Amino acid sequence: MNEKLLFRIKEILVDCAKKNSLIEYGKISKELRGAISPIKLNEPLGEISLRCIKNGFPPLSVLVVNHDT
Repeated sequence: MNEKLLFRIKEILVDCAKKNSLIEYGKISKELRGAISPIKLNEPLGEISLRCIKNGFPPLSVLVVNHDT
């Protein structure tokens, strides 16, 4: 996985956590200017969650929701 994209996704998620808000997969994709489609975000979000857990932090991916559900 591209470390620059992972870092940018992490920044987006940390900003949401600071605001105590959720974000939709589509919004993350838009923030990344379409570099990763919403349905392909599972891999980088999973990687970020694993890194968080490994370092004793809660998984940031829990902030991400599906627009329809």
